Amino acid sequence: MKFQKNKITGVILAGGKNSRFGAEKALAKINGIRIIDRIITVMRDVFSENIIIANNEDMYKGLCLNVYPDKVKGRGPLMGIYTALCHTSTDIFVTACDMPFINAGIMKKIVDSLDAYDAVIPRYEGKSHFLHAAYSLRCINSFKKRLDVESLKLKEVTKDLNCNIIEKFEFEDSHLPPFFNMNTRDDFILAKNYL
Repeated sequence: MKFQKNKITGVILAGGKNSRFGAEKALAKINGIRIIDRIITVMRDVFSENIIIANNEDMYKGLCLNVYPDKVKGRGPLMGIYTALCHTSTDIFVTACDMPFINAGIMKKIVDSLDAYDAVIPRYEGKSHFLHAAYSLRCINSFKKRLDVESLKLKEVTKDLNCNIIEKFEFEDSHLPPFFNMNTRDDFILAKNYL
């Protein structure tokens, strides 16, 4: 059964420049399966509606999901999340396109913790993961204000919000954590070795 609490839209952010990776990370394959396909499979198990925010829209046309470009390019993930909020009528769960180990149980826990908060930010091993988090529609005005003054760091904008920080997670120890993302080719090799 799809997770329907307050009807959440799943959002995959794929608008980055991939400068450290040197290619579209989402399209990199591990064991013959693209990272984006791995993510979509898990997201579809959790959310009835999923969208992609990507500036290279043509690359994602065959995935049977709505793809929206950033409202203004070059403004980073804050703009991606704001764009997603502008294209939905629900709260959202956001994940980056370079996270091959995302976990349905972890996503459900994050979304289930949203309640009356503006956002739920997981913190794992001392690091906050703003790109694997839930955001309420109420965030849209705060995000717009920050974008208008070009204050683009998610860490800063969340100071304006009523955030629920969660830190206790359970997942299999047999692979890298769900919050692992592939920024570099070395990260990609590490992910391949685990999968």
